[in-house]
Amino acid sequence: DDPVLAEQVVAEIENNGSVLELEVRLASGDGKARLVKECSWSKETPDGMVLEGLFQDLSERDYFHEQLQQTKDRMEDCAVSSSEWFWEMDNDLRFTWMSNSVETIVGRPPEWHYGKSREDIGLPNVDPEDWDDHLGRLKRREAFSDFIFHRTDPNGVRWFKTSGVPIFDNAGEFLGYRGIGADITQRIEAERAAERARDLLFNAVEWLDESFVLWGPDDRLLVANRR
Repeated sequence: DDPVLAEQVVAEIENNGSVLELEVRLASGDGKARLVKECSWSKETPDGMVLEGLFQDLSERDYFHEQLQQTKDRMEDCAVSSSEWFWEMDNDLRFTWMSNSVETIVGRPPEWHYGKSREDIGLPNVDPEDWDDHLGRLKRREAFSDFIFHRTDPNGVRWFKTSGVPIFDNAGEFLGYRGIGADITQRIEAERAAERARDLLFNAVEWLDESFVLWGPDDRLLVANRR
């Protein structure tokens, strides 16, 4: 019912002689604004040119995109407060989205990953068989969990893990993957430090001149030498 908008629509159609598509927000009967797509075109009649058109309510689509963005914002907030990042792939197994936290964790901005596949980014430092198994799962559209790899940067070796699930539409068409990655460097370093401490203890006990046995609180043998 906006006369100014109507005049603009008519002028655009007269100038271009084609169908005009607009997305506008209109007030509905309940007072709420609704996003509407308008397709208008001119038509010659015995009484002259008339303007015809169709309207499509896009409010649900707009609401869906808004909720999706809010979800991504919440995911981003969670990732910022931790050592994790979120990612998405398309049906060609190329990255299409990553949370901003990935730059802090891996040293590359989200945009650097877009359009790249796992192979494009490069072979991580893992056993070739494990790498082939991981790529095979992706090609078979299978979920995967805790794929662990490490990379070397100027600050040393960084350990990461990633998990993902395939996404399908209602018709069963494969859409891509969604997943999460995490920096587990501290965990790996703690595990390796514990292993070194156990090795030192075992070696020290083995060099004792007398017999030594250490039992745990549940009566399990923890360490003993061969004296």
